[in-house]
Amino acid sequence: RQCISGCVCEEGLVENSRKQCVHPDRCVRIVDQPEPSPVQVVDGYCGPNEHYESCGSTCPVTCNTPANIVCTA
Repeated sequence: RQCISGCVCEEGLVENSRKQCVHPDRCVRIVDQPEPSPVQVVDGYCGPNEHYESCGSTCPVTCNTPANIVCTA
């Protein structure tokens, strides 16, 4: 099984284009809102709504990729 270590979204959340974990209902970008600063992993700590996995998926669920696709990576 191929996997990568790092921060992944909590169950039920997906990664948006700004690498933030959000509820799928929040995937549509609201134009009038300013973009927040990107969250970066520092010394192994994950951002809000994330947790660390030593063997996470190489195909994380994002706003642009549905959860039911087959991961071929």
